[in-house]
Amino acid sequence: MRKNAISIELRDKAMDIYKGLPSGVKKGEWVSDAIIEKWAKEHGEIFTKEQLKRIRQEINKVLEGRE
Repeated sequence: MRKNAISIELRDKAMDIYKGLPSGVKKGEWVSDAIIEKWAKEHGEIFTKEQLKRIRQEINKVLEGRE
């Protein structure tokens, strides 16, 4: 077993979502990101730092386009 692998039991709905991810998606990274986002939301963070950065970039693109 890899040193950073985790063993989990998936709920039926989670397994359906996991199996339905498009090819090319790095499923391990996708699951890790989902765990981080769930933890953040449970601890009062609405968006992760990465999400906030992307949101700000998109807002700036829109604002720059108006000028």
